[in-house]
Amino acid sequence: MSKPNHSRELAQWHDDNTVPASSETPAETVELARACEREWHRVDSSVLNGLSYLIAGAFLWWLLHGLFNGMWSGDAVIPEAQWRVKDILNVAMYVVPYCFCALALRHGVVAIFSLLQAGYLHYQMQRLKRQMP
Repeated sequence: MSKPNHSRELAQWHDDNTVPASSETPAETVELARACEREWHRVDSSVLNGLSYLIAGAFLWWLLHGLFNGMWSGDAVIPEAQWRVKDILNVAMYVVPYCFCALALRHGVVAIFSLLQAGYLHYQMQRLKRQMP
């Protein structure tokens, strides 16, 4: 059995769905279309990665808080040997989920700026098409 070649299928899809360069289409419009396509790809990947990091952060928040509350519930006396473990877990249950949420925020900002850039490129393409005879 041979593995399917997804990169070849993706390249064929890309060739079929891009603006072809012809004598009627100025090179600037083709470049703007390709740049707009790259920005939309960046928006898609940033949204997907941002949601993944946000879900991972929420899951780790829930998991680490459950673990911490399960090990040391209420006002129970903590043995001296467990003080360091409790301190490390206490820091980890806040720092690790916040790091994932910060990565999600970063991807959100990238998606917003890429969306604005794609809109601007689309506006430029429309302006060039109106100027064509």
